[in-house]
Amino acid sequence: MSEQEKERKASGAEKLVLKAKAIIKDKRISQLDTSSYEVKGDHGIYVVSKDAYGNYNCSCVGYLKRGICSHSLAVRLYEQNREYRRMIKKGIVKGAGYIP
Repeated sequence: MSEQEKERKASGAEKLVLKAKAIIKDKRISQLDTSSYEVKGDHGIYVVSKDAYGNYNCSCVGYLKRGICSHSLAVRLYEQNREYRRMIKKGIVKGAGYIP
């Protein structure tokens, strides 16, 4: 089943995850500074920032309406994967898999 077919058949939450994974896979995230990223979405370019409490905020309309979006989720997953790889490199954890 193609990625497009999966997305069409998926529930709302599943679609969000599939879109976030596609953003990461397609390398559409660029870090702007220590707490903000530029994300190329399907309908524009958005800024995702992480506040002092660890919350991710996005400039897209979807985030303003729902408080979550594929762009903010993609950045969260991207950061988690980057931290996981850093920990593997330092020998803190053993590589058990890949996050996305």
